[in-house]
Amino acid sequence: MRRITLRTDINNWVTLTVPEICTVFSEIPVTWCIAGGWALDLYVGKQSRKHDDVDVIILREEQLTAFQYLSKDWTLYKTENGTLAHWKKENFLPLQMIYGSVKIATPHGPFK
Repeated sequence: MRRITLRTDINNWVTLTVPEICTVFSEIPVTWCIAGGWALDLYVGKQSRKHDDVDVIILREEQLTAFQYLSKDWTLYKTENGTLAHWKKENFLPLQMIYGSVKIATPHGPFK
C-alpha cells in the first residue's frame, strides 16, 4: 500500500491556466466545462479581472471517473470544515463538497 503524506498548507497553491485545464480534462471521458468567472470571461471574449482559480463543472455521476484519471498524476484533496483531507477513491462527494472544494497537488510542489 502506498503511503501518502497529507499536505496542510492549503494556501500554498498555484492555479492551472484555462489552457492547462483544457489539456487535463480533454483526456478524461467525462462531460465538463469551465464555470464561474472564467466562463463569463470566455463568453465575452476578454478577461475582466484577475482570477484566483478556474472552476470546472463535471456531472456528479462522473466524479469517480474523473477521480480515476486525475489520481494517476495528482494527489487529490477535499476540504472539510476548513481543513484538507485526502480524497479517496471510495469517497463519493456530496453536491455541496464538489463545487470549489477539490484541490490537486504535485507530490512536492505547490497545489495546482
